[in-house]
Amino acid sequence: KRQVLVRKIDAVETLGCVSVLCSDKTGTLTSGKMTMTDLAIMETSQATTLKRMSIQEAQDEGAEKNETLTKLAQGGLLNSNAKQNAQLEFVGSPTEVAIVSACHVLVGKPLDQVRKETPQVYEIPFSSATKWMLTAHDCHASQAQSPQSSDPEQIRLLLKGAPEFVVSCCNLSNEQVQAITSCYEEFMNLGKRVLCVAERNFTAPPDFQFQGSSPQDANFPLSEYRFLGVFAIEDPPKPGVKESIASMKEAGCQTVMVTGDHPSTALAIARRIGILSDDTTSDDFSAVTGAMISSHGALPDGQTLTDLAQNPDLAPDCA
Repeated sequence: KRQVLVRKIDAVETLGCVSVLCSDKTGTLTSGKMTMTDLAIMETSQATTLKRMSIQEAQDEGAEKNETLTKLAQGGLLNSNAKQNAQLEFVGSPTEVAIVSACHVLVGKPLDQVRKETPQVYEIPFSSATKWMLTAHDCHASQAQSPQSSDPEQIRLLLKGAPEFVVSCCNLSNEQVQAITSCYEEFMNLGKRVLCVAERNFTAPPDFQFQGSSPQDANFPLSEYRFLGVFAIEDPPKPGVKESIASMKEAGCQTVMVTGDHPSTALAIARRIGILSDDTTSDDFSAVTGAMISSHGALPDGQTLTDLAQNPDLAPDCA
């Protein structure tokens, strides 16, 4: 009658007793097929607004005509672990593949060529705890240099990660910070995953050896960066998920979404698939971070969700 096939009849009884169902987001509630849909650039270091455009609009404008767009697209290709296989398909994490797929079209060069022109000399890999990644690149690798050269090296540092952390590493006015925050929050409220990119040129002394993996122990700059722009990535809900969640509600079961996304993005997706109603806000503990769970549900020291997101040690483990 119910068209359910089980090995042990006790399993049906157990399922009937479920009152709370926790589910991963990416690939379970959403399709897992991420696509970079939009970007925004800060065209000059003095600009107080961001120029937003869809990927198609960015292609129409042409990266070769816009220096900041070129730098942002290069950053997406260089600051990434995604690779290209023998079939010329990009492989790696869904987020990185989405970024590289869009950026290589904007740059107009093969991925390998871009990386050979500016080879990586150091990397701090992405961490789910810190929510950022850094790569260092030799700007003059294509120029013939003697192995015993005592000339200083010109290094391009690229930082990509959670908006709050990247912004905190940049040299920005209050007006610029407000413009960037407004931009990425609008993307997040549409349920999009947002990453920011910044750069800094660094003159390294001869025989310099990179050390450290955090602002506290790094022997290279992690401040005074130039903000380049924002990537907005969409992972649409999987077909049938909204109807399934509605059926669970009718059966008296609450669905909880577990994700590493920013709370604003998580809230937007939860509304789209019916876990939350449209008028639900983060103020009523609908989005719970890892730090709040560790403190038994209370916001530490009266902080807000925005405060938590800005502190890499309290970055959201789940929402």
